[in-house]
Amino acid sequence: MRSRMLASALLGAILILVAELATFSESTVSDEASESLTVPIGEGEAKPLHRVALFDQKSGIFYIAHDGETTNVTIGVSGDPLAGDFDCDGTDGLAVFDSTTGSFFVDNDLDGEIDTEGRFPGGDRMLIGDFVGDDLCDEVAVYDTRRGYMRIGHSAGPGLVTETRGYYFGVPGDEPFVGDFNNDLQTDLGLHRDTTGLVYMRTSHDTGFANTAFVYGNPEDRVLAGDWTGDGTETVGVYRPGEGTIYLRHSNTFGVADETIAEYGNRGLVPVAGSFGQLSGGGDPPPPYFDATDSCFDPEGVFAPTGRLLPVPARPSPVPGTVTYSVAVEE
Repeated sequence: MRSRMLASALLGAILILVAELATFSESTVSDEASESLTVPIGEGEAKPLHRVALFDQKSGIFYIAHDGETTNVTIGVSGDPLAGDFDCDGTDGLAVFDSTTGSFFVDNDLDGEIDTEGRFPGGDRMLIGDFVGDDLCDEVAVYDTRRGYMRIGHSAGPGLVTETRGYYFGVPGDEPFVGDFNNDLQTDLGLHRDTTGLVYMRTSHDTGFANTAFVYGNPEDRVLAGDWTGDGTETVGVYRPGEGTIYLRHSNTFGVADETIAEYGNRGLVPVAGSFGQLSGGGDPPPPYFDATDSCFDPEGVFAPTGRLLPVPARPSPVPGTVTYSVAVEE
């Protein structure tokens, strides 16, 4: 009897969450952007802004958009783009992870030279961030999209990464992204359901329900997060490949885009955000590419999600035993 009552209470909580999410009748990413971006200045200096880098997986070139200019970084390898503070200098470098081979290539100072190479287990989504909140080097995490399982690792010495924490969060098939969503200096996990535009986030590394959930963008938009204003909180943005447009939002809430970078890029590019420090500029922007299929994209970003949205399943929180992976690192 007691278990039946608990099950009914849990179902009621889920239905309330579903009802709240279902009230979002449209996405409001649009081309209504603010005319200027003001960086708030508090005590000390403002925190460095994050910039969006678009990665061409064919050529291995990053295109970083900033201040009306472009900085090019050519790593020359294909794979999934990543950004993070790999050398503890306070600014982000760029990296490429080939999930088919497990190869990992890092360019710390954005000069086009590979500073570090490594190998990690392939097949899953690699994520980079300060998952322990120590404000030092970023750590490696891997998200298994087939199971909705997050594994966080720390360095265990040269060439080794040890899994120290694992938990379930999300629905299999949803795409992960990371950011400090509540300005507590710890990188959090977010997920994006590209069939509906649902974005949901959890601000602690354990199994549970989403702390924040909202609809933002069109289906098939590519979601990322960054500190676009310098206030320390990382918020969502989307890259719409069919338009070659980046839509940035200054809060993790349902609403219109606060900032846009229009007609920048093409269908073949993958976005990543980072705090890259001083950028040289003077580079070439990504080549545009549009075809007849682009006409199906609604520039106002309007769609009506249907069906029952269940962002986080009720699951136990098993933490696997410590697993050590061998990584070949070249300094």
